[in-house]
Amino acid sequence: VPIELEVDTVTKEFTIQVFSPPASELLKKEIRDQESLLGISISSHDGTPIVSELKEDIVMTKTEISAASSSLVFLSSKMLHDSLNQKIAYTLITGKERIILSI
Repeated sequence: VPIELEVDTVTKEFTIQVFSPPASELLKKEIRDQESLLGISISSHDGTPIVSELKEDIVMTKTEISAASSSLVFLSSKMLHDSLNQKIAYTLITGKERIILSI
């Protein structure tokens, strides 16, 4: 936690200010503490990235990555449909070397 200490050397008065840790530090802590999280990304409404953190030791099989990608796209499409009444079409193709997600 960032802390700022100001001391008046004449009067010996001091002030202490405690600041919130940077968002990246909070994300690192959550990713470290929560085994089920592989990464977190935060962006503004217009898609501008604010902060993003990933675990360094991600080990997943092709099937696990494919399933996770499908789940995220399904949840995203459901959220868009429920909130904006918009439908999303997507195709997930799993190959030997790549997984292609087309939205």
